[in-house]
Amino acid sequence: ESPAPVPAAFAPQAGPAPTQSFPSHGIQNQSFDAGFAAPPPVGTGPMDNSYGNPAAPPPMQQAAQPQQQPGAAPNQQMGGSWWQRISACMSPATYEAYFDIDTIDILNRIKGAVMFCYIPDKFRHDLIGSSLEGGKGPDLYGPFWLTMTLVFLLAVTSNAHAYLYSDSEAMFEYDISHLIRASTVLSSFAFGLPALIWVMTQCMGMNAVQLMDWICLYGYSLVPFFPAMILCLIPVGFLEWIWLLAATGASCLLVVRNVAAPLLGADTASQQKSGPLLLFVLVNHIVLLLVLRFLFYKHH
Repeated sequence: ESPAPVPAAFAPQAGPAPTQSFPSHGIQNQSFDAGFAAPPPVGTGPMDNSYGNPAAPPPMQQAAQPQQQPGAAPNQQMGGSWWQRISACMSPATYEAYFDIDTIDILNRIKGAVMFCYIPDKFRHDLIGSSLEGGKGPDLYGPFWLTMTLVFLLAVTSNAHAYLYSDSEAMFEYDISHLIRASTVLSSFAFGLPALIWVMTQCMGMNAVQLMDWICLYGYSLVPFFPAMILCLIPVGFLEWIWLLAATGASCLLVVRNVAAPLLGADTASQQKSGPLLLFVLVNHIVLLLVLRFLFYKHH
């Protein structure tokens, strides 16, 4: 049998194949069979607005999602129901930003807690202020390790103080309960007290200083007590009062000088709320001084 005839549209044509050029894209000498239509140049088809036009955005481009600023307060990261907020408070991921800090930042804050304790808002703005370029905001790493280190230093120096004032070595007995007392006193002062003051400011309608700022200030306010506790090993009674008074004064100055201005600015009742609150801060430092002197460095 003879093969079926080929349709004229698909039959090969005699002669050289036609040449079609695309000057807009620099494509020359592209040959196509005469039976097929050449594709249109890119940018002239029905999809011009999405692909051919380089100025048009890709069809699958998504809007950029806002990112959470590092170091934001936990109450700014939480949302939803009250149970979700409580769960967020218990989640370690909520506090990761407050431990993202370098050693050089810790050292600068430790030095600034002593050097700039008398300058208003210097420590809060220049050292823990997150609004500055490269600023990391308040941290929990420094207050935590400063408190824990001071707990052991207080327990050791208080027992060494008792040994120096004992009449004989046989009468001296190491008191392990100093470690438990030191942990309770210093943890309450560094974390419990600022949380209580922050709750008081919220109840008074003075949301001027955030919770993490309070904790950071109280944590670094313990720095002056490190040299004071070591100097208390000198067995001279009035010198012990001088060391502890100087440390308490520097610690109280650091807190008061960095919270007085925002509290006074947020108090719209002619300082009827901020005044007692600042007095409360001062009284608690005096209580800490008396506790250290008569509970840990008393004479037997």
